Amino acid sequence: MSKEPIPSKLQNGDSESLRERSFCRWVSRDLFQAIVDFSKSTGLHSLYVEASQEKGRRAIFWNPPASATYEVRSARTREQFEEIHKRSCGSGRKLLSLHVSSENIYSAVWISIEHYDTAARHLDVFGIAPAQYSETT
Repeated sequence: MSKEPIPSKLQNGDSESLRERSFCRWVSRDLFQAIVDFSKSTGLHSLYVEASQEKGRRAIFWNPPASATYEVRSARTREQFEEIHKRSCGSGRKLLSLHVSSENIYSAVWISIEHYDTAARHLDVFGIAPAQYSETT
């Protein structure tokens, strides 16, 4: 048996409108890193990240509990994602959100296990279901 990542599911309806208004704009990789660094300096961290070869990157940010630890990686291959996933889970984090683009670009957020439920409730406000792993045969 192996485990397969299941990306976060995006809901339609009212939450879709809120989600679209809450994303930062699509930006290039370099500009996205500057946005992430600036956001961190103000106490905001990525809750959900999307990446596209054509459009660039964008994220929804939130103000997590001060004791939360994070791992955020965007625009990775499946192999890179799996490597980061193993390391993050070994460091006491759980996969929170995952976007896989049509070009098979993986962008994910891991958060400390003790803050996972709080973060998942924030995802729900934006109509985003947490990522999961399923057992496959």
